[in-house]
Amino acid sequence: MEVRKLNKTITIHSPRMAGWLMFNGIMFLQCNQNLIDTNKKVFVFHNSDKVKSLMNVMSKK
Repeated sequence: MEVRKLNKTITIHSPRMAGWLMFNGIMFLQCNQNLIDTNKKVFVFHNSDKVKSLMNVMSKK
């Protein structure tokens, strides 16, 4: 997980976490190809308190 401070986005490498966020109504900004492993995707979301709280809920499961 990477937090970019300039444009306030968060990069998610886990499809499971990205799916959890989308299931809970968070729209992703971009879906990019992973530069290291081209078989994987990288999901970019707005960095907000709601996203952080949903990520905490998911990580406790």
